[in-house]
Amino acid sequence: ALGAGAFAAVERGELDLGENLATEALRHAAQPEESFLAMLALGISDLYRGRHDAAQAWYRSVLAIEGLPPAYRADVHATLALLAGYAADLSTARDHAAHSRAGAEATGAVNTRAFAAYATGETLLLEDAEAAVPVLAAAIARAGRGAAHVSAVARIALLSALTRLDRHSE
Repeated sequence: ALGAGAFAAVERGELDLGENLATEALRHAAQPEESFLAMLALGISDLYRGRHDAAQAWYRSVLAIEGLPPAYRADVHATLALLAGYAADLSTARDHAAHSRAGAEATGAVNTRAFAAYATGETLLLEDAEAAVPVLAAAIARAGRGAAHVSAVARIALLSALTRLDRHSE
């Protein structure tokens, strides 16, 4: 419950509260999913604060959790792909995007597949806007109504790609 509360607080922008709850949740975590939620909240908080190195450290710690479901790992790889892209580390971004896609396809979870496609599209957008367009469109289609946040950010990325390509009518 503490991890879920931490995640909710961070998502609402209450970063100090979220970090306090996540730290406490991590101390009491008995299951991999409990550790995941606590570390995820801490990573997101660091991401929102612009502390990308600290966020990456939390996400790498998540990947070290034994017994973590594959869908969780796929989402973490997608986030690490985005963070690597922000740092202009294309090789690392590509690697994490590939791990995210592979994990997402293996799980079949719609939201996870949508997020993996979005992260892949953002990674492609760093060097090949044309290649990013169909991937981002697929992310939007996969997101549907069940992954509103992924749909929104993928639409923005697609708009960016189309603008760069001077394809304003689309």
